[in-house]
Amino acid sequence: MFTNIILLLIFGSLVGLVYLTLHFLTLSLNKRTTNPTFIIENKGKFLLTCSFLIVGISIYYILFTSPSINYRTAFIVQKNNKFILTVKGKRSLMVHDPVSLLLRKTYEDSASYTIPRNLGIVHGEEFSQSSDSSKLSGTINIQGHQVIINLASYNSDGQKLNSESWNGEYKLVWLDR
Repeated sequence: MFTNIILLLIFGSLVGLVYLTLHFLTLSLNKRTTNPTFIIENKGKFLLTCSFLIVGISIYYILFTSPSINYRTAFIVQKNNKFILTVKGKRSLMVHDPVSLLLRKTYEDSASYTIPRNLGIVHGEEFSQSSDSSKLSGTINIQGHQVIINLASYNSDGQKLNSESWNGEYKLVWLDR
């Protein structure tokens, strides 16, 4: 719904820009024969400024914001003598064309961490992430009904740490109690 409103605003702004461009071109051609100076009317300045402002804000929104979010609830369940901590959220689809960029569609994703205990600070070396085999660094801090994830993973060459997109504070919910 919100995406459709943004697309309509962009379309309306572009139509306004085309109209103003054609309007100024016709004014320019008409005045060239009678008056050599080109004067823009106050109304035209206002409309042109508003159009550029709307297009600029729309482009900023599309290029520099992300519809990706992490849900603020983490789920934990005990399996044998280990615990599985799961976090969920929305991630952006890959953009392969300009239309996909404008649509900003998302999908649900999750990450599960198998941790040795359900309380205190668990270091990255002590556990594994179920969906990824990369080595993790950092901590998961579990205190009561709150979890703070602060992890980084080594990139493919093993030299640089990349911050995990699941980092943040979560409310902890037990699934088997």
